[in-house]
Amino acid sequence: MRAQFRNASGFTLIELIIVIVLLGILAATALPKFADLSTQARVSANRGIAGSLAAAVNIAHAQWVALATVPASIVFSGTTIFMNSTAADPGYGFPCSTLAACTSASTPTDGDCAALLTAVVQSGPQVLATTCPGGSSPGCYAAAGTANTCTYTRSDTAAVVNITYNFQAATVTPAPL
Repeated sequence: MRAQFRNASGFTLIELIIVIVLLGILAATALPKFADLSTQARVSANRGIAGSLAAAVNIAHAQWVALATVPASIVFSGTTIFMNSTAADPGYGFPCSTLAACTSASTPTDGDCAALLTAVVQSGPQVLATTCPGGSSPGCYAAAGTANTCTYTRSDTAAVVNITYNFQAATVTPAPL
């Protein structure tokens, strides 16, 4: 029985050390690529939400156009949404509020911007009219209203990423890469 083990061959200590060193070099080379994936995933998620918002805004506008009566508001997924009533704007007939009639000169409140995104993007992200709690709400967006624009800020990343919806120009703009 001892004779069988004497003839058995295996790896030498030098060979094992060389393999471990090579694996370490490969891991050190690949690690930065994998570490950057979480940032890319957050940016991609942000762009996906911006795309969902743009699609929902266009669907609401199409519903408004289909009514052919130029109503001040429509019911979209069970929520009354007021449309931009300034006929001279490219954004004429696009969603601008869930609270009251609006024009391109309207300044939405932070709460109205939060309600607007929640109303048009079904099963979307958590949107608050205030600053999102730091780190405790991944994917949370803080809404802010300024003249004819809603800005949605996600700050649970190393860099702040925004989505801007301008209902005067009828544009949705995600943060650049």
